[in-house]
Amino acid sequence: MFENIIAQDAAAQIAFDIERREIPPSILLQGPPLSGKGATALEAARVFSCITEDAPWGCGCEHCAHHRLLSHPDLLVTGRRPFLPEIHAAKEAFFREALPATKMLFVRAVKKLLLRFSAVLAEGDTRLSKINGPLEAINGDLEEWAARALETEKSEKEAESFLKLTDAIIKNAVKLDADGIADTIPVSHIRAASYWLHTAPAGNKKVLVIENAEMMLDAARNSLLKTLEEPPKDAVIILTSAHPKILLATILSRVRPYSFVQRNAEHEADVLRRVFREKTVPASTSSSLSDYFERCSGVSKTSIEASAALWVASAAAAAVLTLKKTHGVSPRELPPELVALGKHAAPIAEKAEYGRPNTNLKTLLETIMEKTAAFAERETFTRFLEETLSVIRGALFTQEITPLTIHYTETGRAHVRAAHIAVETYNQGKTLALERLFLSLADSFSRLG
Repeated sequence: MFENIIAQDAAAQIAFDIERREIPPSILLQGPPLSGKGATALEAARVFSCITEDAPWGCGCEHCAHHRLLSHPDLLVTGRRPFLPEIHAAKEAFFREALPATKMLFVRAVKKLLLRFSAVLAEGDTRLSKINGPLEAINGDLEEWAARALETEKSEKEAESFLKLTDAIIKNAVKLDADGIADTIPVSHIRAASYWLHTAPAGNKKVLVIENAEMMLDAARNSLLKTLEEPPKDAVIILTSAHPKILLATILSRVRPYSFVQRNAEHEADVLRRVFREKTVPASTSSSLSDYFERCSGVSKTSIEASAALWVASAAAAAVLTLKKTHGVSPRELPPELVALGKHAAPIAEKAEYGRPNTNLKTLLETIMEKTAAFAERETFTRFLEETLSVIRGALFTQEITPLTIHYTETGRAHVRAAHIAVETYNQGKTLALERLFLSLADSFSRLG
């Protein structure tokens, strides 16, 4: 058991406690991002269900088979994590070397996202009504993908069709991640999970995994605390957190902590070779898992800058259309500040091959979500907003400062701040926040003075 968790003594300690039947009803896996906490939680759930004595990863029992596919009825998972970088990395691994292991890697990476849309959690979650289409599509496509993945001989046409199917899965994963998952953990999830934990398991134990548990707001924390105080029979609650000090002291007092550490460069290289089949990583590489995921998903500083530039250039183009159609302004009469926005921002996006300014908001949002991997890392959305302001300032403060320069800059800052508050404080979906930001920027840029 836990042989798929690399270079983490905490996993060995959990295995030892399980063998001695000393695991308490609630545990906390604490440590830095990408240290294996989530994988350990899922592996623990499999071990609790396994009917063999030593619960090896390749166990042939029915329970383990369902857990390996993340489809066991005794597993419930909530909480945000960076889904898309792992999905992109798993795709790269499979197309680099199509094996049963890399097929499983991709399926599990997608299923980790789909687990958040369990019917148990759906009740009372208003976000889920918005993503039924992408959710149904990705479930069907993933089933077809798994059936076709290891076909030994594919014609050129079949290979192209399979690649399109893979990209369709990722495209819908972007939509699910952006529109279906809150940055914070809703109290409705904790309440639904508590009820579910009190029902009889299909196997040995029910397991609730709450990833990044520090993202619970007060109502969710208090609801969880009640469950921890009276733990259900035949159930285990596993919290993971990179910032455990943020959790309530009363929650911390009711869970047994297991501490994960930041792997060194050699061990991270071992993860890349063994899990992601990356053969070109030297043993002494200084590259980290986060760097690798960033490269696979294409979300770099350059991509964020190009995305923000495309965003600003498109908002400026929308403002130009408004001025022409509504006010009858000719190209020569356009404010030089507005022209400067387009001339500065558009070439940045075009140089990165992100396309020309696009005033169709729907397709523009799809492009931005794809290029930023739907802001999978929480910081990426903030970086995008900051870069949006940077692009505006870079365009306007290279020329004479005018009242319109100040207007564009100040209103831009206000609209960007409103988008940040909407997502971070009021838990608004990023897509809706960006829609409002685009319309606000375009309206501000269409002012004549």
